Amino acid sequence: ALQGNPSLKICDPYGYISEEPLSKKVESIENGKPVKKTANISGDLTVKLTTGEELSGRWIDGRRLDKIGVHSILGEYQDGILSGKGKVIMKDQSVREGWFQQGYFHGPARGSSPHGVLNYIGHYKAGIPCGLVWTSVRGGGWIVGCVDNQGQFSGPDIAFLYPNFTTALFGEFKDGLLVKAKEARLSNIEIKDGLLCPRFELVSERTFCYWPSTKDDIQCPPMQEDPYESTILKV
Repeated sequence: ALQGNPSLKICDPYGYISEEPLSKKVESIENGKPVKKTANISGDLTVKLTTGEELSGRWIDGRRLDKIGVHSILGEYQDGILSGKGKVIMKDQSVREGWFQQGYFHGPARGSSPHGVLNYIGHYKAGIPCGLVWTSVRGGGWIVGCVDNQGQFSGPDIAFLYPNFTTALFGEFKDGLLVKAKEARLSNIEIKDGLLCPRFELVSERTFCYWPSTKDDIQCPPMQEDPYESTILKV
């Protein structure tokens, strides 16, 4: 729980400010100026603890709700600590369902869009995605691979899997963005730890990079075909 960037974690290691263990650790409460401690404090506050920790965010009725990317957390508190099965509502109204352990989102998780369409499959460890993760992207494709210790798709063996679930770009990504990859196809898939683990084989030496265009310039090579579009469109 002490590893990784705290601002990236999905967690609520402390429950209500009036309940243990948080109630015994509060040193001060501020919103630019000192705020009196009450059981139902509300607003954009920073709560400083005797442990040196600072809990910043939006508090409602004595409970912190606002985390980066998170709108709300639903679950059961046991002895003031979020535990067991729970649900995380993200700020874009998508949903992550899984388990909490000692206040941290931990274990297998699945996600869905605001319309109920599956958009995330993976595991969390102490509030951060870990290991093999599947995340859908706009247009029907998926990014799949092992995330780094910040829960980001960064590394040399990440794939963008096209909507046909056969064609892929396999190579290096950084924080979810393509750096350099080659055309590949799905060659095998097996189940490990409850997850579909794909394998890819390269089918071309053509290199693809992240080429963002502007209103004045198209960065990608004009004669380079998209490997997926070339299977469904002939010009």
